[in-house]
Amino acid sequence: MPHAVSPTVDRDDEFFWNGVKEGRLLVRRCAGCRRLQHPPSPMCPACGSLEWDVQELSGRGILHSWILSQHP
Repeated sequence: MPHAVSPTVDRDDEFFWNGVKEGRLLVRRCAGCRRLQHPPSPMCPACGSLEWDVQELSGRGILHSWILSQHP
């Protein structure tokens, strides 16, 4: 089995990993237009807001794959 790479936690996704530690599935929600955003980024792609809330999801979905995102 391949070795799992630990995530690099930054200010944009710290809320997500803190939720994982608590057994909660959290996602960002734009405070302006209420759009859910994952993976997290500094600015809402829909309205350009820099203000975010966090919403807990049910966790009833199915994970098909995952990626490690890195910006240049």
